[in-house]
Amino acid sequence: MTATDIFKQSLSFYGRLFNKIFWISLASTLVPVIFLSGADSAEPALIPLMIVAALAMFLSVYMMAFIHQFSDSQDDSLSAAFKLALNKVMPVMLTSFVFGSVVMLAVLPGAILGTMLAASINDEILRNSLMAICIAIPVTIVMYRCFFAPYFTLVDGLNPIEALKASNQQVKGNKLIFRSLTLLLSLIHI
Repeated sequence: MTATDIFKQSLSFYGRLFNKIFWISLASTLVPVIFLSGADSAEPALIPLMIVAALAMFLSVYMMAFIHQFSDSQDDSLSAAFKLALNKVMPVMLTSFVFGSVVMLAVLPGAILGTMLAASINDEILRNSLMAICIAIPVTIVMYRCFFAPYFTLVDGLNPIEALKASNQQVKGNKLIFRSLTLLLSLIHI
């Protein structure tokens, strides 16, 4: 097999996956826009927002299920991934809710510390910047450590607490890779 053959095979492989993931991602992006564009007021009602959030979450789980299914068994069937997503959407949503709650709990110590440190600062920009940094640090640490929790729920069937612990252990074991990724992402946002 020549290098050209390997390159063609790689393009075929990634093209097969990329097209399907692209369309699922596009649907996930367009559903809220289309659904909420027909709202009569500037502030849509709670029920349409809940429907959009549930549909967007399902599409995210569907994409994760498809990628996992392909990486596990080389199966690029969207219908098999759809069945897996239907079975796992509620546990993944619960894990995501717990993950979000833990992130919100991480805001509290940062907000308290930021308020105490910024109380004597008169410059509004400096005060707000200090508050933002004090809140961002614990939130970033929690998000960094628990990022893979929904994936552990999808793949291993772990409950939310077990999934958060497994994600934390996964990140602890791969510090160099994850710190490099975090550094890269932070440089992109600067």
